[in-house]
Amino acid sequence: MINPISLFLNNFLTSGGLGGSIILLVIILLSIYGLAIVFERRKTFARIPKGGGKDVVRRIISSLEIDDIAEAKVQTSSRKDVYSRMLKTVLESRECSKAIFEENISKTFLKISSDLERNLASLATIVEFSPLIGLLGTIVGLMKIFGSISEGGLGHHEELAGGISTALITTAAGLIVAIFFGIILRSYKSKIEDISMNIENCVSDVVSHPSFFQKNTNDDMESSNN
Repeated sequence: MINPISLFLNNFLTSGGLGGSIILLVIILLSIYGLAIVFERRKTFARIPKGGGKDVVRRIISSLEIDDIAEAKVQTSSRKDVYSRMLKTVLESRECSKAIFEENISKTFLKISSDLERNLASLATIVEFSPLIGLLGTIVGLMKIFGSISEGGLGHHEELAGGISTALITTAAGLIVAIFFGIILRSYKSKIEDISMNIENCVSDVVSHPSFFQKNTNDDMESSNN
């Protein structure tokens, strides 16, 4: 049984000329690279627990309420997700000054954001340049058409068909790649925004709880009395 995709590619590669073949190959390679990024990012996002980190926040607050900071730290150290990483920094910076506390939080948040956005810039580049590469194929196809007309008029049907094929197929391929990965990129950015908001809520819930700074306040009062 003849594979229609193989037949289509064979006809294009033989009739579209070397320029069109190279351009289509570049678009295919970009698609493969884009899919690799998508699967890698999908695997990363799949490891992020659902619920926005509320479970680990609840466990930490329960430990803080009985003044068991060691157990609270265990709750974050035993997990490697983004929420636990941030809350681990929060707990470790609990006794630091306000300036150092905020600095540590900012550094960890930037590191987490960088990890979440890894390779998305490359995906954005694919989205941006795929249509331009397809447009280059259009130019190559038009050049082939005009070259055929100048050499033998409209009688060279195969040459004309090859030029039209190059112009249309490369343009369509570039647009399909850009639209496909553009939709995925937008969904990933939206997911990252949701995760970032959840991280901020987790930090706020822990820090704003009365038991978070309670021990430090008691220690300061004891030091003042002595």
